[in-house]
Amino acid sequence: MYLHGAGHRPALKMQPSPFMYDVMIWSSQKLILEGWTAFLGTQDRLNLVGQGNPRHETLIVIKSIRPNVILLDIDLPWPEVSAAFSLITSIPRHTSVICVASQVNSVLLLQLKGLGVKGCVSKQATLHQLLTVVYRVCHGLTWYAPPEDAIPAIGLNDSFGNYPILTKREVEVARCLVYGMTSSGIAGRLGINLRTVQVHRHNILKKLKCKNTTTLVNFLMSHQVP
Repeated sequence: MYLHGAGHRPALKMQPSPFMYDVMIWSSQKLILEGWTAFLGTQDRLNLVGQGNPRHETLIVIKSIRPNVILLDIDLPWPEVSAAFSLITSIPRHTSVICVASQVNSVLLLQLKGLGVKGCVSKQATLHQLLTVVYRVCHGLTWYAPPEDAIPAIGLNDSFGNYPILTKREVEVARCLVYGMTSSGIAGRLGINLRTVQVHRHNILKKLKCKNTTTLVNFLMSHQVP
């Protein structure tokens, strides 16, 4: 269910705190702004201090208001996303940023961590989960969903129905392919030579009866390998 949905149960907060936390919401989508504002506005320890689009003039407001957290919707056209990312780097250190996106992948997580973003939430999360992340970040913690180490592995005993099982090394190569890594990148990551990677790729395609890398990646993702 999307974050702007209604009817979620009240969120469970972390440890009680005597402090109020100031939160600012950024989104170019009116429905998102209204939904987040309505929900977060009901929380005792949160004080909504502003909302709007992630534009550079907003930085002046941030420095004036000094919110604890900015909730940033990054489902924007690329030029605006790029501008938003640039803006994040200029936000004072006393303000933490939580990004929300429809699709959260390893590349995005690495980008956001590099920018100093303290949290990342999928729009598939519930409002309860969103609030949990907000409170964690307010308490000085970080939270990225999904966790990088929570990548479902292709089970070595999983034959994918009528398909032959993959070897341990083929599993490692397959997971790298899902992340969009090139053969040379995989070779460096796994500490093997390029020719060996190419042999593994050929064997994986043959075992899983896939015509090319694109169909292979789609196949792997359909078996819950992100």
